[in-house]
Formats: sequence, C-alpha cells, structure tokens
Amino acid sequence: MPARLRPLEPADLPRVVDLSLRAWEPVFTSLRTVLGDEVFQRLYPDWRSDQERAVTATCTSTLMNATVADEAGAPVGFVAFAADPATRLTPPALPRPGRRTPAASTAGPISPPPATHCSKPSR
Repeated sequence: MPARLRPLEPADLPRVVDLSLRAWEPVFTSLRTVLGDEVFQRLYPDWRSDQERAVTATCTSTLMNATVADEAGAPVGFVAFAADPATRLTPPALPRPGRRTPAASTAGPISPPPATHCSKPSR
C-alpha cells in the first residue's frame, strides 16, 4: 500500500526525530572521518541533541507546514516547509551570519502536489 501524505501530529514527533537522526548519522560519521575527532567534537559536541531540537522546533513552528508520509499509521518520511499563502512562494531563508540569502523568493509559484499519495522508495 502506498504511503499517504498528511499533516504532522504531535504524536508523530518521536518517529520523525528518529527518521532524521537515522538520515543524518552517515553524514556526521563522514564529517568525523574527514575532520578528525578533535575538530568534530569542537564543532558538533552533541549533534544528535542539536538535531532533535532543530527538527522539533521546525516541525512545531507555526511558520512551517510539516507533512508526514504515513504508512499503516506510522510516519515513514517527512518534510517541513514555509510558503507564503498569498503568493505561494517559499520565503527566502532566514538570514544567518556568513550565509547569502538564496534567490528562491524570485522563483515561480509552487504548485500543489497532484495527489496525496506517494510510492514507497525502492531499495
């Protein structure tokens, strides 16, 4: 049965955080290898807790739309995005030191997805 897209519910957060941690673990493992333990620990002393806080804050923000791919009543994927309903444009990223604002705000309108089902990724 294909996964169904639906709004994130508070009860989904533990599973969504777990999905995020599992997705990012290979990235941080690679960073540890490339940077070495000492530099990695200085930059990311507790990346799992940081990631949990970031995902929770993003998915529960009133400025964001959080959606899960639900399969048999459990999230198997998720996405969170912000869009301006008046223009249907994604607003520019929040300014951060040393980061340029992307030109996403000049892109065309965002079209709604054609269906509310998605296929399970092949493995």
